[in-house]
Amino acid sequence: PGKGAVIIDCQGSDRHFVVAAGARAVMEGLVLANGASGADAGCVLVEAGASLEFRDGVLSNCRASGSGGGIHVAEGGYLVVSDSTFEECVADAEGGGVCAFRSSLLLERSGMRSCGADLGGAVYGDNSKIVVAGGTYEANTAGASGGMAYVVQSHLTVTAGTCIFGGEAARGGAVYAKDHSVVHMRGGVTMRDNHARYHGGALYGHTSSEMMLSENTRVQNNSADGDSGAAHLWSQSSLHAFDNVTFEDNTAADDAGAISSQGASEDGPTGVI
Repeated sequence: PGKGAVIIDCQGSDRHFVVAAGARAVMEGLVLANGASGADAGCVLVEAGASLEFRDGVLSNCRASGSGGGIHVAEGGYLVVSDSTFEECVADAEGGGVCAFRSSLLLERSGMRSCGADLGGAVYGDNSKIVVAGGTYEANTAGASGGMAYVVQSHLTVTAGTCIFGGEAARGGAVYAKDHSVVHMRGGVTMRDNHARYHGGALYGHTSSEMMLSENTRVQNNSADGDSGAAHLWSQSSLHAFDNVTFEDNTAADDAGAISSQGASEDGPTGVI
């Protein structure tokens, strides 16, 4: 039907849909506006083992007191979002746009704007596999960490020319990775004009997390009020940059305009390659 063909406005009274455990749903051409939940999932709850394909749609001004201001995906669930936009979706806890818990998430040719949460202003992943393939993630904010994304024990791939800009958080203005997470940005990804109130204007790696930047990735004009205008690495985390990666005009008020590391241990130092 095309984007915006059907508008469903919950007027702040409830979330829009629940995809029941084990079910499969496809939603196309929907505008889901003003959803709300006193728990998780302001717009759509994808229950355990369920799957949802959300195509050519919009989620606008949805709010959750828990996680997943737009969509919450429970354990074993699978979510594909394509050619869609999330705007001004907010969660009090994790994932202003989407929260994925022990699940799989694919965001392709989509974007999120002005979404917010305490952890992961746009996207939060816990023990999850997340792929972001194209689109723009603009002005998303986190009260604590990960202006665009926060991942813990997860694998995050960002590719296909995705642009992440104008994000803000206390740590990791664009992406915060924790507890053995792996983040790979490749294929013309741009991170620019993101800001951290403490450390890691664009990226923050925490506790043995690995960040890989490759294939024409650009890290530009990010800033931190503390250390590390581009990337901050803590406690055995590492950054690998190869195949035409550019760091340009990143700044920090204290130390390391580009990259800093701390927290080496006898098991192996934090490293930059």
